[in-house]
This record gives sequence, structure tokens and C-alpha cells, in this order.
Amino acid sequence: MHLVDTAHLTSLLSPKSSHTASQGVLKISHPLKDISLPRVDFNSLIAEQRDKARALTRRHIPPLSLKHRLASALEGPWAPDARDLPARHEPVGAGAKVSFRDEPGSQESIHRRRMLKDSICRSERVWPLSHWTSVYEYQVMLDRLPLPLHGLTILHLSDIHFLKSVDRPWKEMSRVADFLEKGDQRIDLILLSGDVITKTPEDLCAHSLRQLKRLSEICPQAFMVHGNHDYHGHLPAIISKQLEEVGFHDINNHHIRLTIGGAPLNIFGVDDAYFGNPTPPSAVSSDETNIVLTHNLDAIRGDFPKEVDLILSGHTHWGEIKLLDGVRFMGWWGYADNLNRHTKHWDMLTDRTRSYVHPGLARYYVPFRGLRHPPGVAIHTLVAR
Repeated sequence: MHLVDTAHLTSLLSPKSSHTASQGVLKISHPLKDISLPRVDFNSLIAEQRDKARALTRRHIPPLSLKHRLASALEGPWAPDARDLPARHEPVGAGAKVSFRDEPGSQESIHRRRMLKDSICRSERVWPLSHWTSVYEYQVMLDRLPLPLHGLTILHLSDIHFLKSVDRPWKEMSRVADFLEKGDQRIDLILLSGDVITKTPEDLCAHSLRQLKRLSEICPQAFMVHGNHDYHGHLPAIISKQLEEVGFHDINNHHIRLTIGGAPLNIFGVDDAYFGNPTPPSAVSSDETNIVLTHNLDAIRGDFPKEVDLILSGHTHWGEIKLLDGVRFMGWWGYADNLNRHTKHWDMLTDRTRSYVHPGLARYYVPFRGLRHPPGVAIHTLVAR
């Protein structure tokens, strides 16, 4: 896990900050600025990945199993070709492939977790932007949140699944940008938890990149990690380079450390659980505020440090359909182990750690509004207890 240079933001709060009396939240007036990020030679990395991709297309690709053929048939045009599927990493060892979740040790702990989870769920406000997309807004109470971080607002994006032959994803993202450009909701950080594309890097067309650039212009501090679909086509470096050009910085297995009004905020980016190389940090400070960004919650395993306040992930689309447990289908297909027994909305994984699984912006199977879990984006406002 690499450490990214510190940005000292002691003047973040200004006289323009306003207090929302009904919610008791101090709104931060300016976006975060001037974070020093490591320079990546994307051209060399892309050339290396292209060579590997050519070797893969030249080799014989064995027939897919029956369940993979069936799943591909159900997905129709969304399904990647066999040659575009990256090779799965070897399964992690039994010692690491255990849940991050820490079972409560007493009735008091059970009650406290339930109260904290319920308080976040009760704070939910939903803003429908279209018949497809909604904005979910939450007040996230953290135990150790220092006063300078009180009111920090995070736009959480996940599972956009741009597809070059379909215009819905970028049009819905345009509605999100329109909503934020009105200025009714302050955004201080943007965190994107993967699956930007569906099949190939060509899915990031000019329309899609334009909408992401609108978001980064609203809030210049935007960070992303890869999801499993971002590895389709074998060229994730192209995704990173294109997103870097529109203001989204790749923090796969990197550690961002911010200092806001003297208070540290750590953001740990963790790579995809299945096609990436998820690497836990060697140490996490228990006295600081720590956020983990990953695509699939399965990447946060038992060997991950427990001093985490908030985990933001996606991948499951909340199962997509309300009538059935779509996450079980993902497990049958081999894309979800559900190690932490959490697939949607909010949960408490430890006495300290809140976990949010994002609904995603895409739906593969369910076009009817009444049958599908509604897609959208999320806004999390950090609140001190």
C-alpha cells in the first residue's frame, strides 16, 4: 500500500461556511485542493498491457462452462466476449479469506450497533432525478470524527457501466451533474468505487468522459479504484489514463492522507477482489479518521486492519431485482463470495466500522421500475457524535 503525499488544508473552513440548523451539519465551503499524487507512466504501462492482451488473444481460449454460457446468454449485449475476460487470480489462502466482520461480544455491543445503523438509515433522503436515477443522501455519524471534519460531504459513485452502444449511463450521469451544478448540495470529495466500463476501454466515449469531467470541475478532488469490469479488455491502465485526464485519480492500493484544519483524514484505495491485486495497508492509525474505498467488499478480508471508520463499496447492484436475491446468482457465477455478509445499504461490520454497499447506476436485467432496486448515486455527510 503506497502513501500519497500529504495536503495541508488548514484554511478549508472559511466565513462562507454555513450551518444547516435542521440537520446540525457544518457545510465546508471549498473543495479540497492541491493533493500531490504519484506520477504514473501510463504510456509504458499501456504498452505492457497491450503486449499481454495480444498474447492472450493468440492463445486458444477454452469453451466457457455451462453456467458461464447461460449467464452470458442472459446478459445479452452486455456480456463481454470470452477473449475480453481477464484470467482470475488464484484463490486467496484460507487464512486471508475470512470475514472482516467482527461479531459483537455482548448484548450492549449488539444494541449499540443496531442504534448506529438505524440512525444512518433514518437519515436517508432520496432525490429522484429521473424514472431511473435517484440521489441517496445520508448523515453518517462517526465516533472519532474531529470537529474540522464535521460536515465533510462525499459523493459516492459506483457501477456506472458505460457502454459505447448504450446512451443511458452517460445521460443519467449528466442528470447527476445537472443536480450538483445547481449548487444546492456541497461536495468536498468524490469517490468512485469501480466498474466504470462494461466490456472494453472503448466504452469510455467522449460523452461519458464529458460527464465525469463536469463532476470533477464541481469538486476537483475525485478518486477512483478499479472494479472487475474495468479489467475486461485487459487494459485497465487505459481506463486510469482516461479518467486521470478528466480529473479522477487512480488510488488502487494507494493511501491518500489529507490534513483538514489540523485533523487527518486517510483514504485507502483497495483494488478489485477478483481481477485486481487487493493489498491491505501494513498499518492504520487508530487515532485518525480512516475511509476505505473498494469495488467489492470481498476485498476487505480478515487480514485487513480493523481501525477503519467507513468502507465504501459497490459491485452487487443491491441484487438488482426485488423479488429474488440476485447476489446469490453472482455467487453462483463466481463473482461474489459475500465474505462479510453484506450486499446492500448500510451495516456495522465492527463496533467502529460502518459499511455502505452502493446500489450502482446500471441494471442489466430488470427494466421495470417496480421490480428493480432503484439505481443511483449516494452522498454521505460525515457527522461527529
